Amino acid sequence: MVRPLQRAAERPDQRVLLESSSAFAAELEDIATLTDPQERLSQAAETAAAFLAVLPPPVRDILRFPDGPGATGQQNEQETGPGTEPEQSALRRFVELENGLSAQGNAPDPDELDAALAPFTPLSPTHTHQLPPPLTALWELLTDVLTASLLDRGSPAGELLPSRACRLLMVTALVRDRARRSTPFDSPGTVFQLLRHRTPVLPPSLFPRLLAARRIELVRQARVSDLFVVRSEWCCFEAGEVAEIVNVLGGETLKAERIRIDEREISATTEEERTTTDERSLDITDHGEVSEETQRQVDFSVKAHGQVETTSEWGATKIEASAGAEAEYAVHDTERRATKISRDAVARALAKVENRNRDERVERTLSRVEDRDEHGLANTGNTPARGIYRWVDRINRYQIVRYPHRLQMEFEFPEPGNALFRLLSASSGRLRDPGDFTVQLADITRASWKKFVGERQVIGVSPPPPEHRLISAAVQATSPDRDQDQAAWNVPPVIGNAELSVPKGYVAGPLEFALRVEAQLGKFMREKSDGVDSHQGFRSLGLSVAAAGKQQVHWHAGVAPGQPEPTGHNGNTLQSEGTERQAAGFSWAGTVELPADLRDKVTVAVSAAGGQSVSGTVSLMCTLANDMFDQWQLDVYDALLSDHQQARRDYLEERARHDLQGTGTLAEHSPTRNRVLIQGELRRLTLAWLTHSTPFPGRPAVLSTPTEPTPADEHSDLNAALLTAPEIQFLEQALEWGNMVYVCYPYYWARPATWDARRQLDTRDPELGQFLSAGSARVIVPVRPGFEQAMHFWLAFQLPWEGGAPPAPGENSTYLAIADEIRSQLLTPADGIPGESWEARLPTAFRWLDDSARLPHNTRSRLGLPPSAPADPLCSPDSHTPS
Repeated sequence: MVRPLQRAAERPDQRVLLESSSAFAAELEDIATLTDPQERLSQAAETAAAFLAVLPPPVRDILRFPDGPGATGQQNEQETGPGTEPEQSALRRFVELENGLSAQGNAPDPDELDAALAPFTPLSPTHTHQLPPPLTALWELLTDVLTASLLDRGSPAGELLPSRACRLLMVTALVRDRARRSTPFDSPGTVFQLLRHRTPVLPPSLFPRLLAARRIELVRQARVSDLFVVRSEWCCFEAGEVAEIVNVLGGETLKAERIRIDEREISATTEEERTTTDERSLDITDHGEVSEETQRQVDFSVKAHGQVETTSEWGATKIEASAGAEAEYAVHDTERRATKISRDAVARALAKVENRNRDERVERTLSRVEDRDEHGLANTGNTPARGIYRWVDRINRYQIVRYPHRLQMEFEFPEPGNALFRLLSASSGRLRDPGDFTVQLADITRASWKKFVGERQVIGVSPPPPEHRLISAAVQATSPDRDQDQAAWNVPPVIGNAELSVPKGYVAGPLEFALRVEAQLGKFMREKSDGVDSHQGFRSLGLSVAAAGKQQVHWHAGVAPGQPEPTGHNGNTLQSEGTERQAAGFSWAGTVELPADLRDKVTVAVSAAGGQSVSGTVSLMCTLANDMFDQWQLDVYDALLSDHQQARRDYLEERARHDLQGTGTLAEHSPTRNRVLIQGELRRLTLAWLTHSTPFPGRPAVLSTPTEPTPADEHSDLNAALLTAPEIQFLEQALEWGNMVYVCYPYYWARPATWDARRQLDTRDPELGQFLSAGSARVIVPVRPGFEQAMHFWLAFQLPWEGGAPPAPGENSTYLAIADEIRSQLLTPADGIPGESWEARLPTAFRWLDDSARLPHNTRSRLGLPPSAPADPLCSPDSHTPS
């Protein structure tokens, strides 16, 4: 066991002081000066983890340290160690030495040991020596590794690294001790003692300040002292006080008859009124109008004029001539054309609930129990007859046995008999008191109902209805064939319908749809700037989804390759030129918000204008209505309450029968068997405390099929068995279970809600009754001699076998032979020293019919004996004789 230095004063020759002057140790000394305990522990753990992470690979291999997260194998830059080449070489040689010592059972011949130690340190018959520098560095390295492994509890090496480091430190200490001697060791036994029975003492400047609190706390600190065990055995049974006196006069017959009648009637009426009206209409109107007006006016006008004037003068002639022509031509051409195409499509679906249903459920349960427990006493004579029933007492004998020098651990277990009481109640075949019905209606939820039903084993309870239910239907419709050579402005729409029924107790949510419309290819009329013509192409598409008075509409005009997809309605009857067939159709998914609180069927109308076909699905995600869930809660509550009331009646009836017969309500065994059961329960509670696990989960190491396991499916998990074997064997062998001592405290230390049941508990075995009704129990468990250090180590670190492997046969005092273990389970330890003994009277639930008609007298009175007898006694040896 690793202990602080101040504990080494007890036996200095059995302690090995560990010291280190490395930078790692200096850093820990600085951390040890911190005042905040939490900060001190966390920084120490981080520093230790960083130190272990940089151990060189050769050192990690020798220490059997597995690679874990953050393990870099890089050397610490702040110092030359740990793990310089001389240290690693010395460490490898030490591993070879350690293997040789293990092969010789840690007890080699002293001369052979000197030959094996010669390569490590000079040995002289006249001088003593100190460790050479490589071994000194190795000593500090192993000290640092041990310190770090104790501080870093999350190390990948787990429990093995401290044990491995301790072992190599003991080998190093052996080399150092031999170097300091001028002569070999005295005997192989001396070498064995130095290797196996010495304890490393951690540096006092670091510990215990850097250690967390003990992993396992006890009621009192474990100490070594004499253990006093009280042994008991039954001695005899005697008739005790009077339980009942029955008198019957001459010629009379005494008859006791008990009749119990229970009646229960349940009446329930459920009325529901609902009206459903389905109204659906689809109106489609197509309008087409073409008008054309042409007007031409031609005006032609030609005008001509000419003039000749002659003037004669003397000697000269003057001629003036003029001519003119005028022509006008005008043409007025007017053309008016108007095309109007319109289509109105209106689909309406209306759902109105008006169903009227009346459900009436009347349940009448009459439970009539008639128990005729007859107990009669007939007196056929003329004189009075009487019967005297007496309680039976058990006389136990006790003796104190002293066991010297035992390390004692003390525990306090609240309500120790709970698990055993449940076991005996269930295995008795008799009924347990169900107690008060504490379930509230609000406690019944989807998460808790199985727990309530399973605990009470109630049958016929329905699971909660699902919160959501998906209702879906398919929509499929195709346009009728038409003449492809006949041009048309429009085509009839493709209409599909579906009906979705909302389950009872559910409310419809939004209508979800996913539809695909394929476009119709044909010859259609279209308008152009120069007139109207027909064209072969895909018809423009329009899709509407209507349900419960709500509607969604979508238009699709196609898209030509390389062109952006148009939005909305293009106002034309044909899709864009160049639209391919795949792009001519379209898919549309969406939702239609329905009216609130819709609980009946929903009719869906799908209309695809210009389409060849429409297909897809429509669905409703229905949500459970609050009143439906409330009804389920009420049904479960009624079932639980009915079962509880029936269980309560059955329990009271059976208890009355047992009271009349004088028997208990538990499956009691013999007192010896009861003591074995009590010991087993106390051992389980002790192990739960020592492993710091509540409830105690055991150490499972068996694999089985997850569903419906059978014995053929169960087999051992060898890996788990190897991991749990050291802990199981240590806790079973380290504790002296045969000397476990306990005392039970009364019921009032338990939960107040259980007081009545504990006070009223009757058992044939008084010791069993004390244990089952106890509110708490004080328990002392001693440690087997030789396991004291190992148990201290467990309490500090919760590691078995002082952090190492279980001892081999004959290796040391902690090895327990299987024959000795079997003997300790059957017999008490042999080193007990008998002491004082006494007898005590314990009450039982048995009654005894006295064969004498006289009132009893206490012949075992211990009070008022001479010379302190009463001056005027009321009872005399003959005072009980009837006159």
